[in-house]
Amino acid sequence: TSVTDYDGNVYHTVAIGNQCWLRENMQTTHYSNGDAITLSNGTSTNTAYYYLPENTSSDAGLAGYLYNWVAVMNHENPTETGSAYIQGVCPEGWHVPSNEEWIRLQTFLRGKDEYVCGDERSNVAKSLAINTTWNVSSNFCAVGNDLWLNNSTGFTAFPAGYAHGNSMDYGRSARFWSSTQYNNVFAYYCMLNYDNSSVIRSNYGEKTCGMSVRCVSADAPKVTLSTISDITDTSAIGNGEVMDTGGAPVTEKGLCWSSGHFPTLADSHIACGNGMGSFSGLLSGLTMGTTYYVRAYAINMVDTSYSNQISFVTLNKPTVITAVVANITESTAVSGGNVTYDGGTTVTARGVCWSTSQNPTINDSHTIDGNGTGSFTSSMTGLAHGTTYYVRAYATNILGTGYGNQVTFVLVDVPTVITNVVSFLDSSAIY
Repeated sequence: TSVTDYDGNVYHTVAIGNQCWLRENMQTTHYSNGDAITLSNGTSTNTAYYYLPENTSSDAGLAGYLYNWVAVMNHENPTETGSAYIQGVCPEGWHVPSNEEWIRLQTFLRGKDEYVCGDERSNVAKSLAINTTWNVSSNFCAVGNDLWLNNSTGFTAFPAGYAHGNSMDYGRSARFWSSTQYNNVFAYYCMLNYDNSSVIRSNYGEKTCGMSVRCVSADAPKVTLSTISDITDTSAIGNGEVMDTGGAPVTEKGLCWSSGHFPTLADSHIACGNGMGSFSGLLSGLTMGTTYYVRAYAINMVDTSYSNQISFVTLNKPTVITAVVANITESTAVSGGNVTYDGGTTVTARGVCWSTSQNPTINDSHTIDGNGTGSFTSSMTGLAHGTTYYVRAYATNILGTGYGNQVTFVLVDVPTVITNVVSFLDSSAIY
């Protein structure tokens, strides 16, 4: 694929590991919004300058142009970590690589045998360097030694040198800015030298110098969901964090949820700001006693990323089972129940309730037999014989009272027996 800048220059791309880079040095005289960059042979910390590399004309070709720090950054105020997205002099959708992104490139190359020269894992400079133009070196594995072995990655690093007022070092070095500053005077940069075999990174890139610029595309952001807290019957709080912007501004971050697995922005969701860092959001409009699945999300210009999934159950009334009625007398009986689920919060009271009408509640006759989950026994008193009663166990938490299944029993009348008096008349009486 290719990318075109404001001036119409066409750049090709190359994928190395999970990064995508421009394969040529930047050669634009304008930012993507059309603002011009000044050609100069002076130095400045305030004015954006570009420079012609040594031995080149206005059409620098593969050498590209050299840019001072303020030009590279397009007057952006960088952070010392370089984590902020800096488009700077790069085309739309691309950015100036941070020091961390240069490190990521080196780390990937060192882990691949095909990019390493000799026995030292750090000898990866040749894999990035173009196979022409470099000064010749006799050092084994140096960029300038055996040029035909160069550029196995396709990165095509060109030795355009650098500028400090005047341009110099053409053919000897390729120096690339990062977006990470060291202090007000220096910034990090990455260098290949014709006489060295490793990639050199330094935090002493003087900001008034002109160096080459390579651009890298953004990745999707990385976001994680840490906890779900403050769960009620209708709401909860989700807590997430954007760990990596992917090199582009995170324009929105938030939470999405559903009663089905792996929710997306097509489901219920809430935006919780933008950028890096931690965030929290209210999951509202939930249904009591329902299992929900939550993921955090983050959006940048490349893609929408989703986090790990966490599930939770909203609070509910307790669940309780009514025990059979036993030990029935003419005015008492024994029942009870088993609180099998507290609804996600403390059961403050439990017992049985009874009535001569169906579906009794705690507004009818009832017992109070402790709290919490588990089995309990209840004694019903003051019953009337010959009467049908309806019984339900109950359990109460902060959300209300849950009732168990209904059990019916009858307090049977006790038979009345009358014994007559026996009289003895005489020995011949019939009785």
